[in-house]
Amino acid sequence: MISTPNLGPSTARPGVKMDTDPLTKAIDEKIMEYALLKNIGGISQEALFCLKRAGKGVWGSWSEYEEYISLLRRRETQGTHCDVGKIEMDMFFAEQDNSSDVRDSQWFDRLWNNEADGWIQYGSLTVPVTTHETITRVESGALESVFSKAANLEPCRS
Repeated sequence: MISTPNLGPSTARPGVKMDTDPLTKAIDEKIMEYALLKNIGGISQEALFCLKRAGKGVWGSWSEYEEYISLLRRRETQGTHCDVGKIEMDMFFAEQDNSSDVRDSQWFDRLWNNEADGWIQYGSLTVPVTTHETITRVESGALESVFSKAANLEPCRS
């Protein structure tokens, strides 16, 4: 049997715990089974994209995330861009996220850390007291970190 994600309750507030009682989990599994197998017309464009149900070719020349990393590496190492050094990638994970869990962030870290051999500098942080919906709020500090780094970048000189 394929394990399906737990949809859980709204995560609009920091500190919300996911419902894990057996009935809720069983209902969530049926909802996800339906979403993945049935006609899902009317669902949001983001959900269609993430479920890979938005039509053929929507993911471009790569159909899996792992393929994207290989494509990015090839493009970056070809040198057809302004050379400003390594790509620096900082990933911020919410402490509680009903869209993904700790296994997903560990998988993501593993993928990118396997590529950390000179062409990319990867780092990640789980931001305390945040959810999927609140991680980009000013008080979390995640966006401040991103914009501070961007403000201090040297301009590209070809």
